[in-house]
Amino acid sequence: MPYPEAIRLKAGCDIFIDQIGELGYGVNSLESLALGIPTAVELLPDFEDFLGSHPFITIDAENIEKKILPFIQSAELRNKQAVQGIKWVQNIHNAATVSQKILHTLKN
Repeated sequence: MPYPEAIRLKAGCDIFIDQIGELGYGVNSLESLALGIPTAVELLPDFEDFLGSHPFITIDAENIEKKILPFIQSAELRNKQAVQGIKWVQNIHNAATVSQKILHTLKN
């Protein structure tokens, strides 16, 4: 599917479930957060500790229904999560911040 079509379809989501398993999150999740879509992923405990405060709805195969149901039932909760996701991407995953971190790591 062409990328513009994939983004158009993704933008129509109310909730985005990206990954269940040991993969964490990637560009797919960042795109959905940037679009203001509450995004659910499975994060390993050490990765979640590394990330600190983040807007992901953390799920796994056993708790997905329990974790996602409140977001299905509440537009207010979805909207709050959407705002948090947009802010997080803008502050943590914007190109300038990521580039600075990479350059700092390379220098050290």
